[in-house]
Amino acid sequence: MRSRLPSSLGSDHMRGLAVLLCALCLLAVPATAAPDERPDTPQGRPQDDPNAKTADEPTYLLIVNDENDLEEISPEDLAQVYLGKVTLWEDNTRIRPAMLPDDDDVTRDFVSVIVERTARQFRNYWRKRLFAGRGAGPKTFRSTAKVIEFVIEYPGAVGVITASEYVETPGVRPLSIVTDSPEDAPASPAPESRED
Repeated sequence: MRSRLPSSLGSDHMRGLAVLLCALCLLAVPATAAPDERPDTPQGRPQDDPNAKTADEPTYLLIVNDENDLEEISPEDLAQVYLGKVTLWEDNTRIRPAMLPDDDDVTRDFVSVIVERTARQFRNYWRKRLFAGRGAGPKTFRSTAKVIEFVIEYPGAVGVITASEYVETPGVRPLSIVTDSPEDAPASPAPESRED
């Protein structure tokens, strides 16, 4: 036999449920921003913010030592540099690639777009090369400032940094990544320095 709640307890219980349901309904209604607080762009950034990045802009910036004459590089050549397959610039200066750690979002973005690998695939690639005695991979630094210091110190250095953290610094300059055909691109790393 089922026991029944006293009618007074049942009605209090029902009122409590009704209040709880009303509260839940109010929480479920999406809040709308006031007209002047709504985002102006699909990315949610005001259009007049000069530092706002669009979805198409990379989070990374490539920098080189000022002594490097190279003005631009193709994504393919850059990938070869970061895969250790190109080791010398055209003037026979040793290339010294540097970047932020592979768990950094900027590095993941760079490796995905330029090297066309995941951070894990990139790390495993360099582990295999290290064990085979074919190089140790790009130098990694915990901050953009440290990558910049490294690039200033070595004439053949190239670094991937957080684009929003770049400040003009004597000794380094940005290097453009061009997507034009190889015939249109200026001199890049020397073909004879490529490893198979």
